[in-house]
Amino acid sequence: MLSSDSVHSVHIPLQYTPLHQRIPWPAYARDAPLNPPMTDILTAAAHPDKGYDCLRLAFCFSALPEDQCATLLHMASTVSHKLLVADFKLAERNLELPVVGISWLLLHLFYGKCVTIFRHGGLEGLVRTAGLVVEHRKTFLFGAAVLLALHHPAGTVSSSSS
Repeated sequence: MLSSDSVHSVHIPLQYTPLHQRIPWPAYARDAPLNPPMTDILTAAAHPDKGYDCLRLAFCFSALPEDQCATLLHMASTVSHKLLVADFKLAERNLELPVVGISWLLLHLFYGKCVTIFRHGGLEGLVRTAGLVVEHRKTFLFGAAVLLALHHPAGTVSSSSS
C-alpha cells in the first residue's frame, strides 16, 4: 500500500500557526508532539519503542494531496497510541455553510486549488477509509474545523502497542 517514495514525499506543513492556538486540545494532549517531521514518524515506525503515547496533527490534511493525506494518517496511526487530528471540515448543517465557505475560500487562496480531501468526505472520510474509529469529536472555529480523537478498532493493534 505505501511505497517508500510516497512516505518520504510527505511534508507536514506548519502554516496556520495562529489557528493551532485555537484548537481545543484535551488537557492530556497539550504537551504531546504537534506536527512532528515525517522523519520522526518514520523513526518511530522503525523502532516501536520510540512510538508516541499521543500525537497531534493540526491543519495538515487540508494542505496535502490526497495520497499524502492517506500516507500521513496511516503512518501516524501506527506509531501513536492516541492520535488527535484537527483540520477544516465539510459543512454538516445550513448554519455552517457561511463559515465553512469562508475557510474553503481561504484554503483556495493559500493553495490555489480545491483541497482534494474534501472531494471524498473530508477529514472524516479519510479516517473512515483508513479504518480508524473516532473516539471523540469536537467542532471549533464556529463549526469550520473539527478535532478528532482516533484509535484503531477493537481487535487491531498498532505497531507501537505491546
